[in-house]
Amino acid sequence: MCFFMYIRLFRNNCIYYFNLGHGIPNNVAEEHTRTPVDEHSFPPGEAATALYAQDLGSTLTAQSLFGTDPFTTDEARQQCQDHFINDVPDLHVLLDCAVNLNYVPLQDAVMKLIQITKQYSTV
Repeated sequence: MCFFMYIRLFRNNCIYYFNLGHGIPNNVAEEHTRTPVDEHSFPPGEAATALYAQDLGSTLTAQSLFGTDPFTTDEARQQCQDHFINDVPDLHVLLDCAVNLNYVPLQDAVMKLIQITKQYSTV
C-alpha cells in the first residue's frame, strides 16, 4: 500500500467513527421531526434568572431604564418625526452610503435629528 492510500484509509476511518458517534448533521436533521416548543416548557424570566445564578454562581445584569423621553406629549414626538422625515426623506440612501464607506450623509442626518429633537423637546 502506498502512503496516499494509508492517508485516505485513515481519513475515511476518522470520518466514519466521528459520524458513528455524532451523526452527519444533515442526516440527523432529516431523521428528527421538528416539533413546536410550547411556551410553558420554559420557566418565566424571574425563575430562569434565579436558576442561572444558582447554576453558575453569578447574576445577570438587571434590566434598567436607559435615558429619558425628551418629549412631554405624543404630539411633540409626532411633529419631530414629521420634521425629520421632511428633511431626510429616504433612509435607504443613508444606509447605502454608510455601507459603501460614505459616512457623511448618515452623520449629517444624526446631527439633524439631534437638532430637531432639541427643537421639539422640553428637556
